[in-house]
Amino acid sequence: MIWALICLPANPINAVPEDIEKGFKGSEASAFYEKGNDFLKSGLCELAIGEYNKAAQLAPDYYGVYNKLGYANYYSGSFEEALNYFRRSLILNRGNVDTIIGIANVYMVLEQEPEARHYFEKVVEMDPDNSASYMPLALIYNHKNMFAESKALLKKVLNKYPRYDSAYFLLARDHELLNEIDPAIENYKKVIELAPGYVKAYLGLARCYTLKVKYNTAYNYAKLAQKHRPGMKEVDDTINSLKKILRENKISRALKKAPVKKK
Repeated sequence: MIWALICLPANPINAVPEDIEKGFKGSEASAFYEKGNDFLKSGLCELAIGEYNKAAQLAPDYYGVYNKLGYANYYSGSFEEALNYFRRSLILNRGNVDTIIGIANVYMVLEQEPEARHYFEKVVEMDPDNSASYMPLALIYNHKNMFAESKALLKKVLNKYPRYDSAYFLLARDHELLNEIDPAIENYKKVIELAPGYVKAYLGLARCYTLKVKYNTAYNYAKLAQKHRPGMKEVDDTINSLKKILRENKISRALKKAPVKKK
């Protein structure tokens, strides 16, 4: 049902009939609604839900209450309930971007990426300056091997949030998978600069320097990963693999230097 609704011509972004907004503002329902907002900001989701339900009883046609009920249930881990409330909110206001983002986030948590992608792309279409959808959509594109599309979104994220380490990591991964090794290295190093304990960035550098046949450098980055995460299997496997390569290279060099015995 909601898929069909999304495809209908939307109202202007966040727009609802003026009389509904005016009628809600200052009402008894709005007092419960604001109290619910205070609880939600404090992370008290159950208390927030109680207040929003009171508001919904008094103002059953106000989309904002159901949107907030969606988020309160989402943050408390009740994802199906959240989806139901977001759907109800969207029926009352098809142009509310915040609700569409909420639906996309639920599908993302439920690992239903095709559905999440649909709604995140709808957000970009309706409100291109809204960056809330960029990072998860870039991740979906990365999973679908749509690396050019992922990179374009990540660059927008980093223009707005230049210290976002996870965005640099995903951008580095996109470059690496496109075999663009130098920009991958540059972005992995940026991750470490911002978050020195980001183990997967060290492993990314180990992979990239292995591809550049700089095995000692690769080994050093793998050892740094081990320092931050001792006992991690992926780290140990990388170190053992590089040890084997370095040992074989050492043997190979020794054999080349060894004098050839004359018969």
